[in-house]
Amino acid sequence: MKNVVTFSGWGQNYDALENIAPGAAHINYKDFDSVEALFESLQGIQCDIAIGWSLGGQLALRAIDSDVIKPKRLVLISTPFQFIAGPGLKCGIDVDSFNVFMNDFSHDPVKTLKQFSLLIARGDKDAKEIARRLRNSDKEGAAKWLYWLEQLRSFTCQTMDYNKIPPTLAIIGSGDSVIDSSQVDLFRPLIRSGYKAEVLDNCGHAPHLHDEQKVRQLILEAV
Repeated sequence: MKNVVTFSGWGQNYDALENIAPGAAHINYKDFDSVEALFESLQGIQCDIAIGWSLGGQLALRAIDSDVIKPKRLVLISTPFQFIAGPGLKCGIDVDSFNVFMNDFSHDPVKTLKQFSLLIARGDKDAKEIARRLRNSDKEGAAKWLYWLEQLRSFTCQTMDYNKIPPTLAIIGSGDSVIDSSQVDLFRPLIRSGYKAEVLDNCGHAPHLHDEQKVRQLILEAV
């Protein structure tokens, strides 16, 4: 795969998708203090394939919608259409639960990131091993994730121009405990350039760790 750009999930190492996209340009968005600054840094980047995991998938969609990147193919891994439930969308988490999580993170980001790793792994047949692999190594920079947590609160995919979105592969786990797996269906009528969704059985919020070989094969077939 050439000119691949990846956006990792919230709270995870920036190169967390290296196992399925070796040699890709892994975007370290955590170190930016705004979406605008991030997108400015991406101007002119060559991108044939964009891969985003969770919040990273939303960022990939936003970058395409803003004409920052123009990939020929898009891969969304466990990407929420909208993280928090709202009018017309009941499959997100409730705002009270999100507020509790944000409060916990504000007081103890390192501990909360560890708890979030357990949530990512929950619902997977190999949950213990996946949680171990998800340990974030950047404890000193943990607090930088607060801004990007706010992005999960505020952003919805309902407002984008889907005429800009290229053919898309969406991959999600049937046991995802972070977002409801039904969210992949919300993209289907909107991405008219071509859309395929794959739901992996006994899989949580990290399909690329659940079955690396399967996910890599799905991506290769899609591109």
